[in-house]
Amino acid sequence: IVVRLGLRSKLMLLTSLVMLFVVSLVVIMVSRNMRNVIQEETRKRSLAIAKSFGANNLESFRAYTWFKVQQNSRNARSDNELEYLVVYNKEGLRVADTRDPQVLAPLPSEPGVRSLLAQASVVSREIEFVSDTLGSSERVFDTLVPITASDSPKPWATVRIGIATAPMARSLRETQLHILQIGLVSLLIGLLGAAFLGARITTPIIRLKEGSLRAASGDLSSIIQVQSGDELEALAQNFNYMMAQIKQHQEERIRAEKLAA
Repeated sequence: IVVRLGLRSKLMLLTSLVMLFVVSLVVIMVSRNMRNVIQEETRKRSLAIAKSFGANNLESFRAYTWFKVQQNSRNARSDNELEYLVVYNKEGLRVADTRDPQVLAPLPSEPGVRSLLAQASVVSREIEFVSDTLGSSERVFDTLVPITASDSPKPWATVRIGIATAPMARSLRETQLHILQIGLVSLLIGLLGAAFLGARITTPIIRLKEGSLRAASGDLSSIIQVQSGDELEALAQNFNYMMAQIKQHQEERIRAEKLAA
């Protein structure tokens, strides 16, 4: 079965496809840009928190007074709503860990972190974090920041901060939803505009079609009224002129045949 679409239906369908393509493209581009911006802002926030924590605890790092560092790490985690805050000393040992409040003495660092500590530079990444209390996993923006002093280029400690990405993802979904809502409204307006434009195009064409059928059946006196102010109006005027000329020639031929008889 071949489905034939009218000009108005084709115009509305084409408008819908174009609008859907544009909205999808906008959602993809805005989502990508927002994600990059959110990641960059989260990285800056992590650096600021880590450097502030390091500056406030630098003397404790020098004096190896880890008990005070452990207390301050718990306070910093609570104040900044972090998933975790871990401190490694310059030997790479874990001296404070909000995930493990039982850390009372330096412990070996995790195997996956040792290579990052050896870089002695800022490292930012997204990892899967498993909460020991909830037993569930979530995506976390993990940042390691070495803490140095003005009199020593080597880091006295490394502060590791984890910030949950769930709020970022939620904000991104809300933005996508708003864009989709705007896109649906734009699509509706576009369809109404396409329907209106299609009516202005198809109505004169339908009148021309009906007039040609009447002319084919012998009715040459009907006049097609089209007031669109464009080429279709000019076409209707030319059609009316053609019908008038044909009717005039027919009348002259009939009179001539009567005179000849």
